[in-house]
Amino acid sequence: MELLKEFLAYQLGFASIGRYLAALFSIILSMIIHSIMFSIFMHRFKKIAEKTKSKIDDMIIKAIENPLKFLFMLIGAFIACIILDLPIEPINIKKFVYLVLKSVLAVNVCWVLLNGTDVIAEIFGGLAEKTESKLDDQMVPLARKLVKVFIGLIAIVLIIQNLGYSVSSLLAGLGLGGLAFALAAKDTIANLFGSITIFIDRPFQIGDWIIVGDIEGTVEEVGFRSTKVRTFAKTQVSIPNSQIANMTINNISKRSQRRLDFDIGVTYETSAEKLDEAVNTIRDILDKHPKIDTSSLVYFNKFLDFSLNIMIYCFTDTTDWREYLRIRQEINLEIISRFEDIGVEMAYPTQVVHIYKENVDNQLESG
Repeated sequence: MELLKEFLAYQLGFASIGRYLAALFSIILSMIIHSIMFSIFMHRFKKIAEKTKSKIDDMIIKAIENPLKFLFMLIGAFIACIILDLPIEPINIKKFVYLVLKSVLAVNVCWVLLNGTDVIAEIFGGLAEKTESKLDDQMVPLARKLVKVFIGLIAIVLIIQNLGYSVSSLLAGLGLGGLAFALAAKDTIANLFGSITIFIDRPFQIGDWIIVGDIEGTVEEVGFRSTKVRTFAKTQVSIPNSQIANMTINNISKRSQRRLDFDIGVTYETSAEKLDEAVNTIRDILDKHPKIDTSSLVYFNKFLDFSLNIMIYCFTDTTDWREYLRIRQEINLEIISRFEDIGVEMAYPTQVVHIYKENVDNQLESG
């Protein structure tokens, strides 16, 4: 027994062997406690969460599980440091170790917050799916990234402060370097504010067909820096949000109708009566079509080189491209059929050459 006491009291470095063993025991004990706790309580919570329809409770358990395990190990390490009674001379090891542990604790807290951000994003994502707008579906992941960046910055500030450095002094010491960084990041900041403007003003949403400058296509994604548009040539174009915020946006998807605007030419051999009948025939076709707005315009309006031109201007009650083409085809076929019935011939580019006999005889005599 005396031999054991002497062994435990033997000084090894700055602490006795007994203190080293007690510190090791505190760490092992903390690991045993968290193992028992997780095998009993956390296992039961997981089973209960699996029986529910919601994914939120599963995500909450997953969010706190690993940080909680790490917290128990951190507590064990803190108790071990107290037991060891770390020296403060000639180097203050105790202060340094405590600062490191406090920094690690700050990181652990930020870890929980980061995981909690995913849980909150899942909740708001479910609410966004219930709305008609698709832009808020895109806003949720963007807000999640922004919050995570903010939490990461807080973690860095806490670590710097816990290590004994003054954040304000550090920022002041950056001086011209900070100014240069701000100038270099001005485009990024402008794009960030541009994305915020898009989310607030909502000039378009995901899936909308838009025209921005000379770019035309479907909106696929709105990010922090740029908006991605899929063109009809199947290429993807990224437009900086700062530019979109200052440009005219033509949102084709927001229109309530699609326009039919085209001309039909009939031959010059068509009489005035037949031309008037052709115009009334087209009006009758449009008035009776269930998908055409009643405020249609049909008029004989031009004398062209090879045809008498009839202007047709109306609106369909659909915005779907396929439906629009089907309606246009039906009208075109009906016009052809009705024109055949009334004996009106459509014109096509022709050229008539008149040869006068008098000019031919003069040429023969001169020859």
